[in-house]
Amino acid sequence: NNHVKQILDFFSDSLGVVYPWDKYTISFVDDFVAGGMENTSATTNTAQALVHPTLAWESLQNTDGLNAHETAHQWWGHDGLFSDFANEGLTEFSKYRFVRSDEGADAIRHARRAAVERVAKAAADGKSVALGDIRGWGGGIDAATYSVHAYDKLAMLIAMTEQAAGEPAMHKLLTS
Repeated sequence: NNHVKQILDFFSDSLGVVYPWDKYTISFVDDFVAGGMENTSATTNTAQALVHPTLAWESLQNTDGLNAHETAHQWWGHDGLFSDFANEGLTEFSKYRFVRSDEGADAIRHARRAAVERVAKAAADGKSVALGDIRGWGGGIDAATYSVHAYDKLAMLIAMTEQAAGEPAMHKLLTS
């Protein structure tokens, strides 16, 4: 189930900045090293995320979350605008906002609970990392630990801020 146009419109509307490029392309590659990788006006995803539209109803895999995360980088950047972990946390939080708008509060509660469980497991396994110590992929942190902290932990902290401050205040913070 792929709603890329809907995702682009959602971020343009919710962040108050219209998508600035003439096109947006998503390509799928066999044996890709990650779930996805954003570039200006284009994303490369793993072919494992590719689901034929006529079979999508049979698939337990929904690529909208991956597409929303990678597409959100068109607003939050990758390297330069924020530290590496900050842009990943903001894009993950943005993904949650899209999923909430598209699939409802129950879907986002499930996704956030899974993220909290991954963070708790990392802590239980002795793999806690202060966000300020994250220096990007290969910065002395294994990929799984990096992912838990840069994506999940920071997105949860941003979500907690939204919950405490309220959606109108978070909207103002994200669009100011």
